[in-house]
Amino acid sequence: SVAEEGIESPVFAFSDVFSEPSVVTKNSGQTVHKNIYYNGTATLPTVSADFHQFYKVLNTWWTFLHIKNINQCHEHPTLCPLHHGQMVNLTSIHPPLNPLTPYGWYRSRLIY
Repeated sequence: SVAEEGIESPVFAFSDVFSEPSVVTKNSGQTVHKNIYYNGTATLPTVSADFHQFYKVLNTWWTFLHIKNINQCHEHPTLCPLHHGQMVNLTSIHPPLNPLTPYGWYRSRLIY
């Protein structure tokens, strides 16, 4: 099967992804919820992801932060080890934005 992102035979599937609040305001912070399902064959002792943060300027998204190989088990201890057929609910809590953060559109991407 091919995932929505074009990945052939993906070993991770995400479901029930949502944020509270859906739009971040000056003092709100944000909590992100998602389920991750693992369909790989081997048990994964750790799970890592690359993090990208984007800012929209002149109708173009620009990367201003890219951190590679972040161990997801530190923030989500129930994620590791990850076994075939296992589903784990992940919750990430983001604090309010720094007061010096420029106004505008932001988005992020995790690549597992």
